[in-house]
Amino acid sequence: MAWTKIRLNNNKAIMINQAACDSRTNDDDDGMDSINDEEVNLWSGLPEDLMDRIFSCLPLTSILHLRCVCKRWNSLVQSKRFQTALARVSSPRPWFILCTMGRTSCCYDPSTNKWHIIIRGPNSGRSILSPCISILAVSGSFLCLGNQVSECKVLSICNPITKSQRNLPRMLQVSLIHKVTMITYPESNKKWYKIMVSGESGLPTMRSDPYSYELLTELYDSSTDSWKMCGRPLPEAKFGSDPGVWCNDHLYYCITELPYGVVVFDLKTESWVELRVQMPSSLSSPSLVECRGRLLMIGRLSNMDQISPAADQTESNIPRIIIWELDVRHKEWVEIVRVPTEICRDFSVPLEIYAPFVCSGLGNHIYITTHRNPNVLVYDLWKNTWQWLPSDPFFPRRRDFHLLGFALEPRLDHCP
Repeated sequence: MAWTKIRLNNNKAIMINQAACDSRTNDDDDGMDSINDEEVNLWSGLPEDLMDRIFSCLPLTSILHLRCVCKRWNSLVQSKRFQTALARVSSPRPWFILCTMGRTSCCYDPSTNKWHIIIRGPNSGRSILSPCISILAVSGSFLCLGNQVSECKVLSICNPITKSQRNLPRMLQVSLIHKVTMITYPESNKKWYKIMVSGESGLPTMRSDPYSYELLTELYDSSTDSWKMCGRPLPEAKFGSDPGVWCNDHLYYCITELPYGVVVFDLKTESWVELRVQMPSSLSSPSLVECRGRLLMIGRLSNMDQISPAADQTESNIPRIIIWELDVRHKEWVEIVRVPTEICRDFSVPLEIYAPFVCSGLGNHIYITTHRNPNVLVYDLWKNTWQWLPSDPFFPRRRDFHLLGFALEPRLDHCP
């Protein structure tokens, strides 16, 4: 049984049964109806500063349930005093968010082993009102929203937990977005973040080929609340379908069309370059993730030469899923683990051979899925273990080729 000790200003202390609080707030049938008069008198008589400290020790899902109990608790949870108390507590474990086009997304909470549905409210601001507004990027506790299927000159940043949202200034030239990636830096209770956008201006070019276009790169800095133009990216075909990941102040995109490769945006020099690194032979469906400063790649190998001679014929027909790590010094991909054959079989049966992976790194864990498979596979880098997540509420109705996966840090004390 988990207990939390709360010390009062008069040097007295009380013990809070955290497990009991969790079960009470997570009980969908009885809810708060089972509280007796004695408990009501106890909670109603507590000073608010003590309630701040008690509530801040609870899991985020329990805190969200508290907002539905009464008006007093709802206002308390949203007060600046409580946000300050919550900021002193260690950050909750990141959630794995699956999103596609539209207002609905789902998040997996590893602390409760449950999926949560998140429905974004109506967009604020005339500039971005559109039924095609979707999540384009996620970093820290913020979502970056915009339209990637038609003209979009304004992006929006929101915290899906608090529903707070604001529009960014209009981009300088880009109006047709190809890629958006976001990175956050911790700074007090309001995070400093940067957003990199590559796309087209939508204006006619002077090129002889009417189907050619010139890509531009813009960088937004929340500390100055402004956009600036950066180095021109490589041709659009180099981008592929990979959403890109930040790792050690570099943005990496995997080239997901043959020949495979990696392009890099250096945040310090604000320039693009193609990484000179040999990709594994017989690779398909590569996808990049970042885990605690390590750049990893997940992909399939279907070459028979990659299967050991002792393997039987049924095993040789199963594409192997492998995780590599980039050795920056030697500029090569180093294999760190292969997904066990039985798991590969379960994971690959419903897939087409080139179905892209949807992957994300959350701390020491790598989450792997696709839009064609209801399962989410998780690999623990430290423990070298594999596990399946419970089925998500998206499959199959809301999973499509627009599916993206990100790490989300759920916070009540961060505003965009």
